[in-house]
Amino acid sequence: MAVGTVVSSEPVWRLDPITGVRVTRITDPAVVCHLASPGMRGTSADGTVLLMVGAYGQSRQLYAHNLDTGRAVQLTAGRGLNEYDGILLDVDDRHALYAQGPEIWRIDLVTLLREHLFHSRPPWTIHSFSQSSCGRFLAITEFEEGSLPADVNQQDWSLFSLSAIGAPHCRIVWLDLAVGKGGVVVDEESWIGHTSISPGEPRTILYAHEGPPELIDTRLWAVSPDGSERRPVRPQGAGEVVVGQYWLSGGAEVGFLRYERDGSAAEIRACDVASGEERVLARCHPFAHIAASADGRWIVGDTSASLAPLHQQKTGGRRPRGGAENTGSIYLVDTRAGRDVRLCDHLTSWIDRYGSVQDTHPHPQVSANGRSVLFVSDADGRPAIYRVDLARFLWEHAGECGPAEPGDEALVDVSWGFPATYR
Repeated sequence: MAVGTVVSSEPVWRLDPITGVRVTRITDPAVVCHLASPGMRGTSADGTVLLMVGAYGQSRQLYAHNLDTGRAVQLTAGRGLNEYDGILLDVDDRHALYAQGPEIWRIDLVTLLREHLFHSRPPWTIHSFSQSSCGRFLAITEFEEGSLPADVNQQDWSLFSLSAIGAPHCRIVWLDLAVGKGGVVVDEESWIGHTSISPGEPRTILYAHEGPPELIDTRLWAVSPDGSERRPVRPQGAGEVVVGQYWLSGGAEVGFLRYERDGSAAEIRACDVASGEERVLARCHPFAHIAASADGRWIVGDTSASLAPLHQQKTGGRRPRGGAENTGSIYLVDTRAGRDVRLCDHLTSWIDRYGSVQDTHPHPQVSANGRSVLFVSDADGRPAIYRVDLARFLWEHAGECGPAEPGDEALVDVSWGFPATYR
């Protein structure tokens, strides 16, 4: 299929049996479709355009999906799309940026004309990239071919452990798009990922040492684009898990999920990057992934039935069915109330049989306008994208216990006005 091809899907909805929320499937479960990783900007400011990956042809391609019409236009062709950590919507909402093979491109969503931004030279391979809030800078993570002891797309959970144990040769490259030049910021023998640039101070880059918590020293690190001021953002204690980092609005603090390795004492916390001062934003479940709304008020997270870390999840080709083997839920964290409530079941299998270990990860996200929660599940066949009208959920449950668990208080201070509705 060629660039410009339009595909469409009819929405299908169900009511969650616990919360009563309407969950709408927006892509065809006969075709593998998924979101980008949390942290990659995937929706437009008005919430109408969604970047997604779909396998409508012989290989997976990037699509711009119109959430109002259900129609999606194909933006890429060929093989080698970096489909999880290499796609994002430009800050102008008119373009998409994507990594394919050794290149990073910007494509116009209207004209479908593209512009070349970056070429990764051998022996380096692009792992991920992020964009500054002003749109001028990119922070690109690369790894040296042959230094990684596992295929980053392999169908096995051991990827997480092997990547940390192998200590591959990785680096971060800073690119100034205004002048087309940059330089190497960090060069290390450790698995580096999740680079992000502070929205308030583009001269601060956040990145992570990835891997199972028992195999890494400290997860969260910060550095300046010239390579100076490299430092850990916070100490990481024994038995502690720190994941899901994101910038709070303003860019002075980094939010993250922190819990004990046994899954207890889970909290969303914030840490001041300059002073190291830390505070608790909310109590919550030990999520596999988290993502925050643009203003940081709301956070969504996903759980598995076992509440085990991702690298401890079981693999296999059969889906758990019913009852105690429910595969997990999507939760909404209210940072003002300091707690989470159940939004819906995601019902994904967590099975790694579709081509990538991440294909059945829910990867829940809040749309840029704060009115929708999006996630992935293979509940109806192959991985598909699902949508919950968050604004409607909050309006309907304001002042009620509603989806809250016994003993919990209801959500407070809801200011959404009238509920949103599907078109």
